[in-house]
Order: sequence, then structure tokens, then C-alpha cells
Amino acid sequence: MRSRDDIATDNVDCFRSPLLASIWSARLVLQHHPSAVESSLRRSRYSPHFPIIMSTAPSSSSRQRESLDVSFERWKAKAGAVLDPLKEKVEKTTWRVFGISDVVQTRAKDCDELAAKLSWVTERILDKLPREGGDADVRGSLDSLSETASHVEKFLGKQPSKAEKYVAGTKRQETIARFMKNLDRLRLNLVEVRTTDLSVQVGQMQSQMAGLHVDYIPSDLPLLEIPPKPNVFYGRDELVASIVQLLLQDKTCRIPILGTGGMGKTSIAAAAINDAHVRAKYGQKIIFVSCEGVVSAEGIISALATALGIRHESNIRRAVFAYLASQGYTLLVLDNFESAAQSADSEHVEQLLGHLAQLSQLSLVITMRGSLPPAGVDWEELDILNRLSLDAARQIWNRIARKEDAQLDQLLTMLDGLPLAITLLAHQGRLFTPTQLLSAYDKETTKLIKVGAGGRLKSLEVSIRLSLQSQVMLEEPDALQLLSLLCLLPDGVPLGALHEMLPSLSHTLIAAISVLRQVALTFEENERLRVLSPIRDFMLAHHPPKDPALGELRRYYMNLALHSRTNARHNGELLADATLRVAEFSYLTSYGDCLLLLEKAKIASERRHEWPMVARCIQSMGDRLYRQCHYKEAARWLEEGRARFEAVGDRLGAAQCTRSLGDVLRLQNHYEEAAVRLEAARVTFEAIGNRLGVAQCTQRLGQVLRSQGHYEEAAVRLKEARATSEAIGDRLGTAQGTQSLGDVLHMQNHHEEAAVRLKEARATFEAIGDRLGVAQCTRSVGDVLHKQNHYEEAAVRFEEARATFEAVGNRLGAAQCTYRLGDVLSMQDHYREAAVKIEEARATFEVIGNRLGAAECTHNLGVMLAMQNHYEEATVKFEEARAMFQAIRNRLGVAECMKYLGRLLCNQLRYAEATEMVAEAAVIFEDLDDSSGKAWCKRILGDVQYGENCYMEATRNLEEAKAVFETIGSRSGAAECAHGLGKVLCGQHRYEDAIRQLKEAKAVFVSIGDRYNQAGCHRSLADVLFGQGRHTEAGAVLIQARGLYEEIKLPKMVEECTEALARLWSQNEELAG
Repeated sequence: MRSRDDIATDNVDCFRSPLLASIWSARLVLQHHPSAVESSLRRSRYSPHFPIIMSTAPSSSSRQRESLDVSFERWKAKAGAVLDPLKEKVEKTTWRVFGISDVVQTRAKDCDELAAKLSWVTERILDKLPREGGDADVRGSLDSLSETASHVEKFLGKQPSKAEKYVAGTKRQETIARFMKNLDRLRLNLVEVRTTDLSVQVGQMQSQMAGLHVDYIPSDLPLLEIPPKPNVFYGRDELVASIVQLLLQDKTCRIPILGTGGMGKTSIAAAAINDAHVRAKYGQKIIFVSCEGVVSAEGIISALATALGIRHESNIRRAVFAYLASQGYTLLVLDNFESAAQSADSEHVEQLLGHLAQLSQLSLVITMRGSLPPAGVDWEELDILNRLSLDAARQIWNRIARKEDAQLDQLLTMLDGLPLAITLLAHQGRLFTPTQLLSAYDKETTKLIKVGAGGRLKSLEVSIRLSLQSQVMLEEPDALQLLSLLCLLPDGVPLGALHEMLPSLSHTLIAAISVLRQVALTFEENERLRVLSPIRDFMLAHHPPKDPALGELRRYYMNLALHSRTNARHNGELLADATLRVAEFSYLTSYGDCLLLLEKAKIASERRHEWPMVARCIQSMGDRLYRQCHYKEAARWLEEGRARFEAVGDRLGAAQCTRSLGDVLRLQNHYEEAAVRLEAARVTFEAIGNRLGVAQCTQRLGQVLRSQGHYEEAAVRLKEARATSEAIGDRLGTAQGTQSLGDVLHMQNHHEEAAVRLKEARATFEAIGDRLGVAQCTRSVGDVLHKQNHYEEAAVRFEEARATFEAVGNRLGAAQCTYRLGDVLSMQDHYREAAVKIEEARATFEVIGNRLGAAECTHNLGVMLAMQNHYEEATVKFEEARAMFQAIRNRLGVAECMKYLGRLLCNQLRYAEATEMVAEAAVIFEDLDDSSGKAWCKRILGDVQYGENCYMEATRNLEEAKAVFETIGSRSGAAECAHGLGKVLCGQHRYEDAIRQLKEAKAVFVSIGDRYNQAGCHRSLADVLFGQGRHTEAGAVLIQARGLYEEIKLPKMVEECTEALARLWSQNEELAG
């Protein structure tokens, strides 16, 4: 077989042009030798022309390959067959430099970057070349590029000795830097030269700007184009007015517009320079230069020279300064100045700014991420940009989205006044309500805050990443760690407390804080260091805090609680508050065991006779033990806590303990006792007017009804609880109600609706930091996928949920996921591995006293034994499981066991007993309104009737069951019915119809990976083929069935197939004789 490389070579040979051939070769290099590009792009600074490559994005080689493809197609469409020798020369030279993998891969990383940049610049030039080669300026730039490429090629082709590398290291770096600067200059001279009429471009840009916010000023504007005044601009009028006043005074000014990414710095500058009075004063002498991607003082000079049309000067710097000094009052705006100011060349950049500031008639404005402007200039006093007010945020929203609801203010509050975030989410508001976006934001955070494909000004995530990848951040690694820790504290932290909080960072703390302030990722408010909410969301998702600093933060808060007793006057109140807060912090972050702390607080309170505090500590201990599945200990503490609260007359505390006791009983499957406790707590909450407690008890009563199989009644309770939670603004309760409704819908086989509810609930849990709720929803989504036969996806969800359950110390949840993973393995015919998982889960259920889990494991072990034709052992397991389900009054479990027992009896040809057992199961399923269970009973009855040769009755039951399975989306159930119908049709000698049904069933089993039932279809198909006298084909199909049974290690089934083959061959021999 020919390789992909062979085919690609044929494609290259067919090109008539060396230029086209070289581009195609570059594609192949990117496919097979991507290291040169990949390493350099990963380190590159973002610019509008040299795309940023994030660690979470697709590989840089694939992006560069796509980019080359686009450039190639665009150039080919433009140039046709007309070839320019100079273009060929440049492209072929670049290909040689970029494609010499054996050279580049043995060089340092700076060579990779140089080779990649040369390739990139050439690609940009391809995009800009006119059809007929262009004017003298274009050809001059091409000559320069060709000469640079030749020098680079020679430089990379020379292999220095180790001694030469050691001696000439500095000189080598200077050579590489010179090449890079030359390439930057070529970019400015050719790539950024625009030929489109200015008025046309501004018109196009204004139409694109319609409805977009302040901060969306396109980064690829020509350098002399002045960005228009933003259409959507609120909350900055006073600031713009003060800037305009400075620009209109008789003397020149130096204005820094500083702030974090997304604060609207460029838009404020655009609003100021478009003021009518400013335009009247400066006229055409307003120079707006984007410095994005410019990383040196010489780069700024080159950008200014290009903007001013100064070329071919021996001393460009002198020419630029001479021009600026001769123009009278001039306004220079340097936008996105941080890339130069925070680069390795920052010292020269500051010197350049100082020289510009000395020009007597030049006013200077810079926009820059950060809180401090570059040194060396006497800047005007201008505060760093602050967050927008809620009123301004609302104005932006209404201007763009044009619709709102009661949740708008809550949504805007989560955005913390960041203009870019408000604007981008407002664009989503054209499609969704604030309520819908609030739920989605909880899940998707910064991913949701983008427009189109994203980019610095269209994606908040990209904007934040740019700040994180700035030079100063990279040079101070502890800054990222500190920022991550600060993101755990929404209200911030006093600056003076950080040394005590984080001793491991004490030696770099001041430097790290300084860096975070420089890039404006933090801000100071009320003497506390804070981080904006959208940045916190991004950091916790992508750069979560780690030990040892996270452990130090946890210990700090625990010590805060322990030492709070130094305040004798208010000791009880302070200790209660601090202790319970730290206990909750410990639980939510899964760090430390707060029980010892609570025990100490309880003892200390008892010594001081602070009985309310004693009760609160006991209640908290019970709740923690209950969440960790230590049910017996939890029940003991909760009973004591209830008694303590009653003794001090605290009805609320007593009701809360009673509710938690109901939860413990529910999780132990003592449903009737649980319902009594929960109802008693609900009555007390109602009497004292505590709507939150009422909603919580109602929601748990709904869960009890669901566990008992009373789905309709459960749904009524759950909807009632959720409505109350929504009314009082309880997001946790709302999420729990939504989750439970999703579980009910799943049990009713409404899988799509269930998945929607569960994902909605999970998003809210994620937003409020409830990891247990997140894990529960993830597990339930896995259940839905499992029911839909998406086994691999289900397994991923179960593994994800189990990891979270283990992290938060929830043994029940972890065991449930282990059990489900075993069930998935059994559905994939991995019976031994499945049995190990299920036995492991059952052991955990038994230890923690969860009888339902233990019963389900026993039931599933019976299913696997039945699949392996171990009928007697399977029967024992099903009978054992049925007794366990009956003990906890779980009617659904009882019916499932009876259904499988009926199936076993049918396989053993005990048809009368099978019919009776299945009929009893069907009555329970009918009472539970379980359509899936009823359909399975019909399907088994169809098998029984087939065995009794009652073909008409069998066909009716199988067709009815199949219709139900198709309605509820159970592909495996419908396929099993099709298999059964195929067997019935074979018994009626309707062979062609039988083949059609069997092939339909087999296709489904193949698609869901069910090899057991695939083999069963092969065996039935062999019976049909044998009936048609097609013995050779029947034998071939039997061999296929036997192979499948061998794969899934079912020796009894393998033996049956071997015996069937022997009989078939024996009959063939008899017929032949």
C-alpha cells in the first residue's frame, strides 16, 4: 500500500511551479517535522499578525499548517499561473531554512524561533503580494527579504564547535537578534502597509463596530488610521472629559491610561481623541500607533517610521524625531504599550519614551495593561481604571442585548464591572435571557464570554492569558501561585496578613505582589488586595492553587479560629463563627479534617457554659460525619445536637438536626423513618417561618418518594421545593431540586430532558463551589448515558465523579461510581473485571450501611452469572437481592429481580414458572409506571411463547415491547426484540423476514459494542441459513459466533457453538454420502 508521503510527492510533482512545490513541501514539513515551529510559537508574544499559541489550544504545528493552506490557496487564486522569479527565490529559500529539520532540531531554541519567524514573514508576504509584482517599494522589500533569508540560511547551515559556542555565545545572540529585528522591519515596511483607501476602511470598520463595546478596537488597524469613537460607551464620561481637558491646554501633556485587560483603555483613548475640540486642535496631526507585538525600542521607531511614511533613511530614529519636532502641536497615541514596556528591552523603551516626552510640541498618550506607567516620563496624575458601576453595566447590557429579566443584576454583579466581560456576555444576551446565561456562566465561565472565534478583544479568556504570559509575570513564577491563592478569597486579603498566611512565599511576596499590580491582575480596595470575579473564575478553572501554599492558607484560617478565644468578651460568638466557617472551608476545599477542631471548640465552650455554641459544634460534627458517610456516628451526634438545641430553646437548630437525621435515615434506605423525621422538621420550619428549611425538607421528601418508586408524587414535591428555593434566592436548593427532578426524569426514561436538568444543576453547583453536588450530577449524567448505551462516555463520567467523591471523602458516592463502572464493564462483556468492581463496591456499601447499594451489587452479580449461563448460581444471587430489596421496601429492585428470575426460568424451559414470575414483576412495574420494566416483561413473555410455539402471541408481545423501547430511546431493548422476532419468524419458516430482523438487531449490537448479543444474532442467523439449506454459510456464521464468545471468555457458549458445528458438518457428510 502506498504511504501518504508517496501520494503527497505525486501531488508536488504535478505542480508546474517551483513556488507551488515549495509551499506544498512546507506543508509536509509541518506534518512530519513540526518542532521548529511548535517550540517557537509556544513562546511567542501575541500580536495581531503572529498568532498566540496557548497550552490549551490545538498544536501550533496544526495551526501553522492551516495558515499555510489558506495563504497558498489565496495566492494561487490571485496569481494564477503567472510566476515571478523573485517570489520563487524567496519561497524556495525560506523552505530550505524552515525545512532543514536535521539542522534546526540540533540547534538551540532560538534557531527554531528564527526559522519559524522567517517562514511566517514569508507567508504574510504571500498574502500581500499583488498579481503583477507591485511597485518599487514592494520589490525593494522583497529584495531585502531574499537577502535576509540567504544570510539566515548560511547562519543555520554553519555547525559551530563546542568551543566556538562557548566563546561566541554573546555574538551569536546578537546575530540572531539582528535577524529578528530585520524581519520585524520587513513586516512593518511591507505587511502593514495598506493600499486600501482610508475612508473606505473606516466605513467598513464602523459598520463592523455597530453594537460592539468600547474595548473592541480592531488590533489590525493601519497605523495612521484613527479608531472611531466607540458606539457603546458608558460610565467613563468624567474620565474622558478630564483627558480632553489635559489635551486642550496650552502646554503639552503625558497621559497614561492604565488598567487590567478588558477595562476599556483603548476605547477611552479613542473617545478622547475623537472629541470635536481635540480634532480641531490637532487636525491631521494625531498619530495612533498600535504597539501590540512590538517588543523593543527599535520596533517602536520602525512602527512610527512606517506610520509616518519615512523609509530608506540611513538613520530612521533621527528622521522620526526630526519629523515629530517639525509638525507643531502633535498628539501621539501608543496603544497596547505593555508588550514593549514589559519586554526584555524595557530599559531602552523607557529611554525612548523619555526622549519623546522632551519634544516641546508633542503630547503623548499611552494605553497599557498594568498599574504603573514606564519610568523616565513626568506623567499626568491619572488613576488606574476602576470597575464600571452596576448602572453603567446595565446601560451597556440594555444597549446591546435589548432585553432583561429579574436576574440581570445578579449576572452583572458576577462580572465585577469588567467592561469587556459585560460587553461580550451582552452579545450572548441577544440569544438568551439573563437567567439562562447565569446558569450557563456558572458552568462555562470565561469560555462563554466571547464573540465569534475569539481573540484579545473578543474573548475574555484570551485577554487574561495575555496578561499571564507577559514578560514580568514569566520572570516571577511565584506571582502566578499567589494570584491563584488570592482567587480563593472573593473579598480579598489585607496586605499585612499575607506574610503570616503564606510563609513559603515570604521571600518573594513583595516582588510577586508588585508584579500582579504592574500587570493589573489585582487591585487594592479598602486596604485589601482583591481579584476581579471573572479573573478568579478563570484562574480557579485553569490554574487552581496547590500545596504547600494552599495548605498554609488552610492552616491560617484554622489557627484563626483556635486563637479567637483571646478576645474574652465576645469569645463565644467569635469562636462559633470562626470555627464553623473554617469547618465549611475545610469541607469545600477537601483539605484537612475539621472534626478535631470542632471537638476542641465544643470542649472549650462547655468549660465556659456557652451551651448554644456547644450545640452548634455538635450539629456541625454530625453534619460532617454524615457527609463522609459515617452514618451511625453522625446519627448519634445529631440526636445529641437536637436535644441540646431543644434545651436552650433553639427551635431552628433542633429542626436542622432533625432534618439531617432524616437525611441519614434516607441514605440508609430507612425510607419510612426518614419521611417521619423530614416531615417533623418541615412542620417546625413552617411554624417559625423559615422558608429555606421548608424547601430543604420538601426536596428530601421528594427524594424519598423517588427512591420508593413513586415518581409522580416525587416530581410534585421536588417542583414545590425548587419553586420555594428560587423565590428566596437559594441557589443551592434550586440546584438540588433541579438535580432530583433530573433523576426522576431519568427513572421515567425521559433521558434527553433528564440530561438537560442535570447539566443545569451541575453548572450551578460548580458556580457555588459545591463539589459534592457537581459529583452527584456528573454521576447521574453517566447514568443517562449508560441507559442510552453510550458505555464509554458513561464510564468517563463515572470515573470523573468517583475522583471527586473520593476527594471530598464521600465513600457512598465513590462506591456508587465503582458499582456503575462494573456495570459498564459487564455490558461490554468484561465479566471478570466487572465482578471485581462490583464486589469492591458491595463491600463498601456493607461497611457504611447502605443496604440499597449492597442489594444492587448482588443483583448485578446475578446478571453477570446469567450471561455466562451459570443459571443456578445466578438464581441464588437474584433471590438474595430480592430479599434485600424487600427488606428496604424498594419495589423497583424487587421487580427487577423477578424479571431476571423469569428470564432464567425461560432459558431453563420452565415456561409456566417463568410466565408466573414475569407476570408478578409486570404488575409492580405497572404500579410504578415504569414503561421500560413493563416492556422487558413483554419481551421475556415473547420468548416464553416462542418456546411454547405460540408464534402469534409471541409476535404481538415482541412488537409491542419493541415499540416502547423505540419510544423511550432504548436501542438495546429494541434490538433484543428484533432478535426475538427473527427467531419467531424462523420458527414460522419465514426465512427472509427473519434474516431482515436479525440483521437489524445485529447492526445495533455492533454499534453499541454488545458482543454477547452479536454472537446470539449469529447463532440465530445460522439456524435460518440451515433452514434454507445454506449449510456452508450457516457454518461460517457459527464460526463467527464462536469467535465472539471466545473473545468475551464464555467457554460454555463456545462449547455449544462447537457442538452445533460438529452436528452441521456431520449432516453435510451424510448428505454428501
